[in-house]
Amino acid sequence: MTDEQGRRTMDKNNFSEIYKKYVMTAYSAAMQVVHNEADADDIAQETMVKLYLNIDALDEDLRAEEMELPTLAEEEKQERNHFFREVMDALKDHDESGYYITREIKVHERSEKEVASEMGITIGNLRVKMTRTKKWLCQHFADKARERGFL
Repeated sequence: MTDEQGRRTMDKNNFSEIYKKYVMTAYSAAMQVVHNEADADDIAQETMVKLYLNIDALDEDLRAEEMELPTLAEEEKQERNHFFREVMDALKDHDESGYYITREIKVHERSEKEVASEMGITIGNLRVKMTRTKKWLCQHFADKARERGFL
């Protein structure tokens, strides 16, 4: 639905479009607070229900396009960041040294030599640990990454 100036209005008639556009934003925001997928999903759904129930009460000048909400690219970035945190948390629970090596080399961009020295292991040993970590990550997260379009 559009107003007299051709701007899209936010109302119950186009709510499914609004829902599709913003439910991931609500979910991502909830995940940053609760760190639990089921709870974040519940919060996102409750938020969208409240929006639907109160949409008619919104100020007429408030338009979906004018709201400072994340763009699709920002939503995708948030989703990728959430997935990265999920992977790193699982890796930390599984293998702290693999987590440390991955974080230091891939995230903080430190050299293998520097990390190996700090850990008191040889570069060869570090590379073996990296290979094992990559294998574990692929076994546990490759399918999820593909489903979400990250691979």
